[in-house]
This record gives sequence, structure tokens and C-alpha cells, in this order.
Amino acid sequence: MSLEHIVLNDKEFDFYVKNVKVNPKELIFKKEKLNFSYKKIAIQIQSRNKCLKKLPTWANTLKIVYPKQLSLEQCSSERTALYKQQIIPKGTHFADLTGGFGVDTAFLSKNFIHSAYYELNNELAEIVKTNFTHLNINAQVNGANGVESILQNKTLYDVIYLDPARRKEDKKVFRLEDCTPNLIEHQDALLNKTVLLCSKHSPLLDINHIIQTLHHIKSIYIVSVVNECKEILIFQDKLYTNNPEIIAVNLIADDKKEEHSCIYSERQTSCNTSDEDSKYIYIPNSSILKAGISETIAKDFDLNKFSSNTHFYLSNTLHNSYPGRCFEVLIKDNKVKTFKKLLAKQKRDVICRNSSYKPDDLAKKLNLVRGNDTHFVLSGNNNNQTTYFFDCKRIF
Repeated sequence: MSLEHIVLNDKEFDFYVKNVKVNPKELIFKKEKLNFSYKKIAIQIQSRNKCLKKLPTWANTLKIVYPKQLSLEQCSSERTALYKQQIIPKGTHFADLTGGFGVDTAFLSKNFIHSAYYELNNELAEIVKTNFTHLNINAQVNGANGVESILQNKTLYDVIYLDPARRKEDKKVFRLEDCTPNLIEHQDALLNKTVLLCSKHSPLLDINHIIQTLHHIKSIYIVSVVNECKEILIFQDKLYTNNPEIIAVNLIADDKKEEHSCIYSERQTSCNTSDEDSKYIYIPNSSILKAGISETIAKDFDLNKFSSNTHFYLSNTLHNSYPGRCFEVLIKDNKVKTFKKLLAKQKRDVICRNSSYKPDDLAKKLNLVRGNDTHFVLSGNNNNQTTYFFDCKRIF
């Protein structure tokens, strides 16, 4: 398949290298004076700019070819791909059945002697084949249906990986049965072809739905990057019959992460509730909240929950190792008018949990200036459904 409409020729590439830091909008409307399309180059620059943080290795390899924007939006970041490389066991045979832009394949293939990439979109597969050459990635690239291909060959894989597409008729979906391929439909056949079946899913997917619809789940990872939940990873092993482990991971810095786990059947625990005045408020990171283990963690740190439905956890003790955010309470009030008199026109950010207000509405009500990463207003309801407001200084 020809990629001339995307791949830059020598003259275009020279121009691209010299202008890679130019605003691509300036090129799109530039009058044609040279014998090539400025728009074609501008699209590559624009795509590279979007990858500077998400995919720095790709962005810093100037010969990388970028596909349409949707493929870039759906691909893993280098950060999460590297984490997967660290938790997936090494072996001989690996297959990525839904390769996409090839980021996960690039990292995971390093754990195996033989790696295969499959992608239904032939043009995208050709782009990845070109890019793997520039990145020195040793993986066989196939423009084919991954599920059908591996079920037809005789290879037994150490790990099969897939990231089902989350679009159906141009609409975003996230339930297992709505994604392509349908993991529920294919799981038994795939489990017979591999020691470990690993799949990546939307962070919106419900943990209970996963447990109820998939077989032989060994572990479920909820992965966040700097407290933003990015993906759910499911590991299935046909020999595993026990309760799965739920692992909540928050990748903070290159060499630092918060990681806590709990057996699924043991995660439904409860801690004491209290709305009494406390010096510190703790909010668990997004992976812990998603995993449903925030109260298990609270018990470990001897924290009280503000109310049964509000994820504020209270203590008079500073716990520097708590996996989330910690705030020192400066003012507490349940009367919005009184609170407004104290804080009007001051700069604060706003966090609401089970509150009668939304953050933007509360900021407007209190006449706050939004945008401060050290001072916050927190709002939440206690068990009597009284809304309380806290003016806080962020400790970490």
C-alpha cells in the first residue's frame, strides 16, 4: 500500500526538520512556492506536537510517520506502556491482536523472543512497520485480523494482548460487549491459545461488570498517571480459579508510584464515620477510588470517613505516605454566606464530593478566583445531608 499522501519525501522531510518547531497553522495557509504540500507537512508537525509529552521517544525520532488523530488519541502513553512492560512476564511468544499505533507492542515486544503485531487497518499497519524500523523494534507486523490469525496458527503464546476498539458507528463505547473485538465472545478460544491473556480497557468500565462477564481473572489493574485514571488492565489465566486481585496504581514520577492491592472478595470493608473537626482531610487517588478500596486504605491509616457517601477521610495526624492528597483544614463552616464573607475574591481551586454544589457553581457562589494548586475549598455532605465547606491548604 502506498503511503505517499502521508510519508514525507526527501525534500519534504528536509523542510519538516527545519520547521518542526513552527506553528503548523502558519504552514497550512502558506502559499505554495515549493513543489510540495505545506499542509501535508503541517499535519505531521501537528501530530508530533501532540506526542511530545505522551510519546517522547516517537516525537524525538523525526522520521516517525503519524497516522490520523484518532489513532494517536487511543494509543497508550509511553508511561503506561512501560508500566505494562514491567508487570507482564517475559517469555518466548507474544502477540498484540489490536496493534493500533504500536506503542504497547513496541514496549512489550522487548520481553519476548518472537513478537507479532496485528492491525485490521492496513494503512496503519504499514505506518507502524515503517516506524518500527526507525525505532529498532523487533516485531512482525501484520495487516490482518488478529483474533482470526492466531486462532488459525499452531503457536501457543506466553502472552496475548489486546486493546479492543472503543468506537461503534462513530460513537464512543466502553462496555466489553460493545467493543471490537468482543472479549466476552472470544475469551475462551483465546485462553486456549495462551498462558496469559491481557486486555486493556476504558477507565469507565465497571469492576463488577468485569468480574461478572469474564472468566479466570487473575488480576485487575487500575492505572492512573498523576492521579488521572487512564486504563484498566485485565489479566486472565485459564488455570486460575481463585478470587482476583485488584491493584490500584498511580504513576507519579519516572521512578515513583503509589501501588495498593486487595483481593476482590475482601475489598468491601468499612471504616468509622465522623464529621467532627479534624486537622487534616485526605482524598484517595483516582485508582483507589475506582478500585473501591478507599476504605480499606483508610483503615490502614486509622482515618475516619466524613460520611458514608463522601470520600473525605479525616485525621488529626499527618500521614505522609498516604496514597492520595492531603489538606490541612484552616476553616470549616456549614453556612455558605458566612464562608463567602471570609473567602470572597480570593484565589482557590474547588473540590466537591457528594456535595449540593458543582465546583464551578460553588466558586461562583463564593465569588472565588479559580486556579490555585496550594489553597483549596472542599465541599461535601455529612450523613445528615448537611453541606460543609472547608478552606484548606494542600500539604501534598
